[in-house]
Amino acid sequence: MVEVRLSLRAGGVVFRGAVIALACLLLGTGCAGRGASRAAFDLLTRTGTYDRVNGVLASAEHRLVGACMAALGLTYRTDPAAAQGSGAVTAADRRQTGYGLHARYAGSPASVPANDEYVRSLSTSEQAKYRRALEGGDEQRRAIRLGNGATVSFPGAGCLAQAHRELYGDVVEWARITYVPQALHASMAKRVQGEPGYRTAVGAWSACMGGRGLPAATPESAQARLQALYEERGPSEELQAREVSVAVADWECAERVRLPEVVLDAKRRLFSALPEEDREDLVRLADAWTAAAARSGAH
Repeated sequence: MVEVRLSLRAGGVVFRGAVIALACLLLGTGCAGRGASRAAFDLLTRTGTYDRVNGVLASAEHRLVGACMAALGLTYRTDPAAAQGSGAVTAADRRQTGYGLHARYAGSPASVPANDEYVRSLSTSEQAKYRRALEGGDEQRRAIRLGNGATVSFPGAGCLAQAHRELYGDVVEWARITYVPQALHASMAKRVQGEPGYRTAVGAWSACMGGRGLPAATPESAQARLQALYEERGPSEELQAREVSVAVADWECAERVRLPEVVLDAKRRLFSALPEEDREDLVRLADAWTAAAARSGAH
């Protein structure tokens, strides 16, 4: 496995002309100053334009991977909604699936990606052949080391890597765009919990939950308690009903105390307070991300 020490300033690509114009259309902004920071913030927090841009890229990736696998005589299945993005969670979502825990623990077919389900149906030897075509061999994997010290590896060959090269120019660039914002956001999310406004809002949320007979200190603890019950007891209709009740109350209490807005405002303040080098790195990654989406129409 080849390891690449992460240097965000290396290998930067400058996209011009029509590509920049298309990227600006995707973002719904003039792409000057504030627009660039907005794209970086959206990529970091997976809010705003994230679903729109990422949906374009996911669709293009599925097309490229499917064509590559078909050329090898292999099937690649995609989920119709796979590239639509997660979108904002609604009360209707909570009433229908709760947090999605029951589907996960019950092994619901809807919770298993279509291609994973297909691969499971193959023989052991066919699975090995398929995975090598899709992801290359273990000896071909690449890796980057993130600023938090973690190392992530990813395919350096196979149809996935080929698709990433066509869209992003390089598999390492794809990995930077995918994992660097995740690592920074994980650190930011921890700092949000120390913000006075967040603590006040969570206190109000907790009081709201308690008033409904569903005591919980934080939204995370409410989900963690349910997950522990699934681990202990396994899925059941009774536990599913409890999950839905907690998830709906969680959503309604969060809306009541405006918790999502409080979190987003805190993240905006923390984003503005990031070291200049980190913000510049995020802006460069966001530029590459939106430019890849704009160019993906050619694939």
